[in-house]
Amino acid sequence: MAGVDAIVSARRLAIAVAVLFFVNGMVYGNWIPRIPELKDSLGLSNTSLGFTLLGGAIGGIVGSLVAGRLMSRIGSCRLLLGTIVPLPLIMAMIPFVGEAWLLLVMLSLIGVGDAGADLAMNAQGVIAQEALGRFLEPRLCEWNHRRVGVRRTAP
Repeated sequence: MAGVDAIVSARRLAIAVAVLFFVNGMVYGNWIPRIPELKDSLGLSNTSLGFTLLGGAIGGIVGSLVAGRLMSRIGSCRLLLGTIVPLPLIMAMIPFVGEAWLLLVMLSLIGVGDAGADLAMNAQGVIAQEALGRFLEPRLCEWNHRRVGVRRTAP
């Protein structure tokens, strides 16, 4: 009976990870079309907007440098919960930003959180993959890449 429970648990984990990949992609897909609206509401030039959007990239780099060490200390499940929960909350606050510097800070936080969430989601995907004994990661990564319009060219 324990074997059946382990298989059900692994399937549930795989489904949960797939849902997280999908929701993470949907959250990003919903704020990116609002960039022109934010630019207008903040009165930013193209250059200022570009510098402000760099916050996400800088946060992503910092998050990538920290996430691995943090995951080795607290585990992928805790890292995932600690990053995936605040991300939509921070993104929901973006329309209410009144200053460019605040948008820069928020995008930096989103970059840090998303780097940790992506690492932890992939780690959880590998755990589910090993428990089920079949490859899941290529499918999960393909869903993740499709959220930003990247298509897989190799079979």
